[in-house]
Amino acid sequence: MTSAIRRHEITSLLGVFALSLGATLTVEDKSAVPAQNDVAIPVWLSAGLDEQVSSLQFDIQFDDNAITLNSVILGEAADAAGKDLNYHSLASDAVRVIIVGFNQNVIEDGIIADVAMDVDGAAMSGDYPLLLKNVLASDPFGFPVEAQVQDGILTIFGGEGEG
Repeated sequence: MTSAIRRHEITSLLGVFALSLGATLTVEDKSAVPAQNDVAIPVWLSAGLDEQVSSLQFDIQFDDNAITLNSVILGEAADAAGKDLNYHSLASDAVRVIIVGFNQNVIEDGIIADVAMDVDGAAMSGDYPLLLKNVLASDPFGFPVEAQVQDGILTIFGGEGEG
């Protein structure tokens, strides 16, 4: 009985420790069909217990044989903090997103960006990774905030080869 209680205490402590390790940036999983335009893919921020995120920069890499970037717009959480968003295609398969403002407002947990992607009409069915790369986050004073990532997946249904 004592070892079961001790294991529970350790597991609980590890859970709290994991929550306080930093912010987490997540690309939401979505599904689409070939030739679908403007597939909205939210990017979420979840701050750790003691973290305050005031600005972010990240790249999203994707398979440009099946997916094309349409646009990136500011999400509700970043907008509420008075931030602006700029993005630039680094290549046909990657986009860099910068979320910053001339203020020290903290971005609360929530959607920080909405990425719109178009699916090629000849895209094959399958899972297409949406990878977060080169993530930088800072607090209101410009100091770095450790950031974990959770990549997303765009699942395409009904493409060639289905049936």
